Amino acid sequence: MLSAKLITLCALVTGQRCQTFHAMDTKHMHIFNGRAISYRSFTKNRFCKKNPLPVVIPNAYRQDRRICGYTCLKQYLKRTKLLRSSSQLFVSTQSPHNGVSKDTLARWIRLILTKSGVNTRIFKAHSTRAAASSVASQKHGYLTCASDRWMV
Repeated sequence: MLSAKLITLCALVTGQRCQTFHAMDTKHMHIFNGRAISYRSFTKNRFCKKNPLPVVIPNAYRQDRRICGYTCLKQYLKRTKLLRSSSQLFVSTQSPHNGVSKDTLARWIRLILTKSGVNTRIFKAHSTRAAASSVASQKHGYLTCASDRWMV
């Protein structure tokens, strides 16, 4: 469940697609001062060595650690450290613990949405992107601003 919680928190706060989270690699991740940044070495359709695109994980949200993406990420990395056979951030919960597919990430998001009482016949994993954008625009900001404050 920690895997599903982490991907859902990240999707809601950053508004990124599942393919972006699928591309995240622990080798290219930096964690410091309540913030985590992962650098992707490729864009949607091509490899990009010169200027890797950063993907920011939600900042630490100290008011409620249960919904803190940063705390969840640190716990996830700690719990999966010995299980990993891949440097991909999201790994399978079953042996051999390889990296998971984009479809698995989407399924995990739908699982959390269902458990949260959201009608997944209407709202899919991709709906988190629209929800994140909508909240950011209502607060007159951008997604990065929304993730900095985590005020939803």
